[in-house]
Amino acid sequence: MMSCNNSNNIFSNNTKILKRDGSCGCGCDREPENTCGCGCSHETQAENNEIRLNDFCNVPECPPVKNFCCEGITPDRNSGGKSKDIFAYVNQIVDSKSVQGTQLNEMIRLTPQNCDLIAEFTDCNGCSCAQPVLDSDSCFKVLAYESKIDVAFPTATLPNTAFVINKYIPSAVISDSRNMYELPLANFNNAIYNDICTLEGRNSSAPLIVAPMGTTITYQASFVLCGTVTSNSGVFKFKFIIDMDEPITSCHCTSFMLPEICLPRINCFEDPRLLVGFCYDSQLVAPNIDISNDGQLVFTSALMISPTMKAETVVNKKVILNVREIC
Repeated sequence: MMSCNNSNNIFSNNTKILKRDGSCGCGCDREPENTCGCGCSHETQAENNEIRLNDFCNVPECPPVKNFCCEGITPDRNSGGKSKDIFAYVNQIVDSKSVQGTQLNEMIRLTPQNCDLIAEFTDCNGCSCAQPVLDSDSCFKVLAYESKIDVAFPTATLPNTAFVINKYIPSAVISDSRNMYELPLANFNNAIYNDICTLEGRNSSAPLIVAPMGTTITYQASFVLCGTVTSNSGVFKFKFIIDMDEPITSCHCTSFMLPEICLPRINCFEDPRLLVGFCYDSQLVAPNIDISNDGQLVFTSALMISPTMKAETVVNKKVILNVREIC
């Protein structure tokens, strides 16, 4: 691992640089530089890779990798009592639809001062132990990239005026979280229902608009970029893993329009509600990496954020469930 404090290092102290020499670099401290007397050759590199790593690289021993995944609770089929019928209320989903909101075209500019960066280099210069020396003349070519939205939510909690059904707004809205909202249909004017459907005892279809005036998004993203860099020290493959230090607010606004959603009728002992939630995808457009004249690595790109709204109407229904008690 290369220190972040090397004199030729253009990264900040929160940057980890890993050197993965794909040739014979692990043992070159025992031989003159750019020779292949490291106990391996290009033909036997794969065969001797494990030996070289153990003998020369002093790879630290680490604890076993912890499995952070889980499956959740699994009922013990042998510990339950007898099955019996019980009365219960369940949320019946009447309708469920998704629609994409207005896309946000954001411009980002990140440096090691406002992001966490892990840089991994692979030497493409044959049997060499050289570390990449990067300056403003270095040429980066990004060949593969991806982005992921780690955190995103409407910058301000959406008020009741941000939800419109058939031109009517609710008297109140419940914010379950930064991306989840609950709207009892009883909080709307009864005119959201179609008279003909009401007379026939049927549900009504109505348009739904959310954030008609637009809302900004606060987001935090991470990126992976791979490619090659050519500098005075040679040609290297690189892989950058970039995490934004903190969330930022979008420069543009988004809004959502769902042409129709089915509204359940309001009956006694039922609680018809509209549930609204948001999720987000992203895509990099023309990512670029440069070294500025003052020796600072700069990552710039357009970031297309695609918000999606999912709307569901649900109603409490009294049902009979056949269940088995767990001892």
